[in-house]
Amino acid sequence: MSKFEWMELETLSNEIAHSQSRLDAARTTKNHGLVRLLQREITEAEERRARVLADITKGLGVAGSARSDRIPVPVQKSEPREAECGQQRHEQVEALTGTGLASLEPADADAGSVADEIVRVVGLPFGKRPFRTHVDPSQDGAEVVNAVADRMRREMYRNIGLEAAVTASHNG
Repeated sequence: MSKFEWMELETLSNEIAHSQSRLDAARTTKNHGLVRLLQREITEAEERRARVLADITKGLGVAGSARSDRIPVPVQKSEPREAECGQQRHEQVEALTGTGLASLEPADADAGSVADEIVRVVGLPFGKRPFRTHVDPSQDGAEVVNAVADRMRREMYRNIGLEAAVTASHNG
């Protein structure tokens, strides 16, 4: 399981949601050709997402799947095919929860590393402290994703004239 699979899963989910909103709009305007096209795109994206999810879950094992403390989430019934797909998605998500996600953290992860990072940042001179810092013992790629998000946020603030919102300044 890699961070790229997780990113692909998120991208596919976003594409499906976006296509679903476009499908709703196409249905409203009664654009039947576009409706058929979007339904086909959504089905293909859902199939790709299911394959990615299957790849991710392969390495997680089945430990904890018989837990009795889980609360079942009801699947909203609509068309039979949609209900079946919804149940499959629910089962796939359930397979990712519990001990599967917990097993991603290394056994030797040290909570003290958070305190060490706080001490390091507080010890930096004013103006040199980072906007955000990361402590990621699992090395799951969150640091990379957050770095990209931070860069995009800085660019957006700069583009709208709020660059000072992400830089330290001292009034006094």
